[in-house]
Amino acid sequence: MQSILDTLSAGRKTTVCVHLLKKPDMSRFAHKDYARKIAYLKEFSALQQRPVLNLLDGYAGQVSKIKAFWVFNGISCQATKAVIQAAAMRSDVAFVSGGPLAGIRAMMNYP
Repeated sequence: MQSILDTLSAGRKTTVCVHLLKKPDMSRFAHKDYARKIAYLKEFSALQQRPVLNLLDGYAGQVSKIKAFWVFNGISCQATKAVIQAAAMRSDVAFVSGGPLAGIRAMMNYP
């Protein structure tokens, strides 16, 4: 990720995924209790992600296409170097991954 940040010009955004540190405890659910597991994951992720989403909201114009995921407790977005660094330095963030998707899009004939 650092190599991508090193080449990112000021004000330019790249796609990243912010993975939160805290993981849900699924051991309290029966194996096939899917509805309760999904409800719990959604609630857990919404609660854990709120501070990071608030951070992103504070960077108007420097972040876009914010999408929260409950399946893995993470957030994807397009962000500038300053936003990515601010998110990565948070104690509730495990890591930030990503970068340009041009190569992947080209392989898939995606515009």
